[in-house]
Amino acid sequence: MNPEDFQTSSSGRLLRVGKGEEAYWALFFSQGIEEQAKDACARAKRLQDIQKDWYQRLKKLEYSGAELKLADTLFTEPFLTIPRAQKLLALKNYRTAKSCVEKLVKAGILRQPVGKYGKTYIPNELFELIGD
Repeated sequence: MNPEDFQTSSSGRLLRVGKGEEAYWALFFSQGIEEQAKDACARAKRLQDIQKDWYQRLKKLEYSGAELKLADTLFTEPFLTIPRAQKLLALKNYRTAKSCVEKLVKAGILRQPVGKYGKTYIPNELFELIGD
């Protein structure tokens, strides 16, 4: 239910809770909980679909387990720098971490950084899902 519908359907009834409107409010809140649960399930399914799609994209490129691990990490840590990738993957070599990040960019999983400093990469699809 959008905020306008909520306000229209509930503003007068809120003041009448003590006057027999308790059943309405119980139904109203349970419907809200149901909507949120359905939305959460749909988003979880979409996250799974994104993960499967990323794996397919990486399979088309020459990838290693490091890229898959890095892609999985984006679900819990969506902001990524090359030094952070190096630490997450326990790599000694910066260039190897950079190569992993570049493969994720090439696969369309990460967006190239914007700006000159603090090159932070982000997974577009995850942020689009959050924004929905």
